[in-house]
Amino acid sequence: MNQRGHLLGTLIAACLGLAIIGASPSLAAEDAAGEAAEGGLTEAEEAAAAAIAEARANISLTNAWTRATPGNATNAAVYLRIGNIGELAERLIGVRTEMSERVMIHSGGGQMAAVESLEVPAEDAVLFAPNGHHIMLMDLRAPLLEGDSFLVQLEFETGGSQAASVQVLAANAVGLTTVVGTGATDSASEASE
Repeated sequence: MNQRGHLLGTLIAACLGLAIIGASPSLAAEDAAGEAAEGGLTEAEEAAAAAIAEARANISLTNAWTRATPGNATNAAVYLRIGNIGELAERLIGVRTEMSERVMIHSGGGQMAAVESLEVPAEDAVLFAPNGHHIMLMDLRAPLLEGDSFLVQLEFETGGSQAASVQVLAANAVGLTTVVGTGATDSASEASE
């Protein structure tokens, strides 16, 4: 691999790695862009790397959760919020996880049909919730146990791959609630009786 390819790969890997641990991809992009400029990337390569980093920085994945499954369950749904603070729409084009053999994006609206992609509008968010949009895990490799967590990788058309940590709640969970502005999470995991 030539020096340009190596530096471009380093820039993208740095942004991806920081997103997985929750750090700011925009800071990684600035650091890597400085290194890339010193390493002699072409303007087109620098622009492409900057566009990917900016698209990644505009997307947030929060409140990812699923319900615990009985031992013989083969499917489960994952719910979360995908925010987009960017001026351009983004498109979710795929999802993968080690927890299941197959993963599908299901649209809401009563149909619960698998879709190839789902738009995340500019300066807006898409909520994946029970009876609405969700990520369907098919052919689970093991039961999902309350208190566990696992990663899902969401693939975006422009912003590349981003990871979300999914919390496994009680089998009768109704979701997670985040107090806006504080980062505090209040588990609303028990259904009211």
